[in-house]
Amino acid sequence: MINKARGLIRENKIQDAISYSFNILNKAEALRDTISILSSYNLLGWAYMELGKYREAVTLLNRGLRVPGKENFSRETGTLCANIASCYNNMSMRDSGFYYIGIAIKWDQQAQNLSGLANALNIRSSLYLKENKLALAQKDLENALTARKNIGDVHYILADMAQLASFYGLAGQPEKGIELAKNGIRIAEKSNNLARLIFLTMALADNYKIAGRTSDYSSTLEKLMILKDTLAERNSSRVIAEMSAKYQLQKKGNIIIQQQYDLEKRSITISGLVVLLILSFFLFRALFRNYKLVAQQKVFSVLAEQKVISEKAVILAREIERKRISADLHDNLGAYAAAISTNVKYLKEERLEPIDGLIEQLDENAQNIVTQLSETIWVLKNESLTFTSLVDRLKLWIQKLMQSYPSVRYQFSENISLDKEFSPTNALHLFFIMKESVNNALRHSKCSEIHIRFECVQQWKICIEDNGQGMSEVFIPSNRGIGNIKNRATQCDCHVRWEEMQPNGVRVCISEPEAENIKHEKPVG
Repeated sequence: MINKARGLIRENKIQDAISYSFNILNKAEALRDTISILSSYNLLGWAYMELGKYREAVTLLNRGLRVPGKENFSRETGTLCANIASCYNNMSMRDSGFYYIGIAIKWDQQAQNLSGLANALNIRSSLYLKENKLALAQKDLENALTARKNIGDVHYILADMAQLASFYGLAGQPEKGIELAKNGIRIAEKSNNLARLIFLTMALADNYKIAGRTSDYSSTLEKLMILKDTLAERNSSRVIAEMSAKYQLQKKGNIIIQQQYDLEKRSITISGLVVLLILSFFLFRALFRNYKLVAQQKVFSVLAEQKVISEKAVILAREIERKRISADLHDNLGAYAAAISTNVKYLKEERLEPIDGLIEQLDENAQNIVTQLSETIWVLKNESLTFTSLVDRLKLWIQKLMQSYPSVRYQFSENISLDKEFSPTNALHLFFIMKESVNNALRHSKCSEIHIRFECVQQWKICIEDNGQGMSEVFIPSNRGIGNIKNRATQCDCHVRWEEMQPNGVRVCISEPEAENIKHEKPVG
């Protein structure tokens, strides 16, 4: 399965490879197969690197580094660190790149993984080149070539020789590059490796050019052209055969045309004028149509550009308004609510017995205002919110709430492999929908147990289950709480479903509209 996933990535079927790699990961975790778990995270990181999503790749690769027992598998751990370093190199975060490539080299040396060590040294040489540390880059490339020679894989030895020879030229050492390229060319000729022979010849030509050896550079370019022609000839024999047959057919056609021309020689002038007039007509028509098409495309381009500008302006305005609302809530309502709470505490200290009940209610309302305000600001101050942060916030709120319901047991279960993002507005609506659903269960169902399940695999889904009296006519009328849930669900484009449970109880499921029904399993613990 791991080899199949690698094949999918090499065939550029990245989405299929990601889905298949998650399948491998689930199976490996069920079997507690640590080496396959580490390989799965390496596959996922590689797939996201191919898509250019380096941050997502780093997240997945770091999960691999947190797998217990990874210390016993130095080869896989070294590959994880090398891939992370490569991601940071592509993101121009060279300090992090150097940190992880150093760890990768340590693991590869410990495992005596010469292939992984060679790859890690090549990555570090790229980091050194970006910092213009040519001596260190040269040392890594030379060490990588030594490791390749110890492995004995001629294909990769020649590739590293070509890379190092090109580096010598860039580093102002063309004579060393010439010598190394010539050695590689001799090996490539003996092994009949035409593809690597071409790369080595290109490196040799570049070094001759840098060294100012014009005559050698010119002759090497001629050899390079011959090698490329040979490669093209080997891979194009059928095309050449087809072209040859086409040429013979065309040759016969030309003889027939020549004979026809001889027969019609007398009338060629008149025929030529007629053809010229016809061609002129069609040419003029084609130019006119092309002019109209270009004009239409310009109009469409201007309209599209205006649409993009308009959309950006709307998004910017929304963002400015969101930040303004967050600041106003914090500066105005927050100050008033905190003042109410402080005043109530002062009244309590005065021990005014006749209004103790009123004070308690005022204190509770003030605390609710502060809590509600805190939750709103928490959502609005973020550019976006992830599914896990929303789940963590809801769990924290439920744990505080359940202190007021000591007779009701509650439990959480999770199945989260992807962390989706929500806009601040949608996250706020979802948070209030979940709160209202939990409050309904506690206030109306007369339950003794509540179970909240969170899932985000391909689509996200949240289910709140209770063992109360069920969906009576009193429970789901068009009351205000249920109506608020439906309105919020419409605004944040999610689906809310109430289900009767057997033998008793209610399940409220909140999900994406296209999310499929999931299997309801008994939670553990």
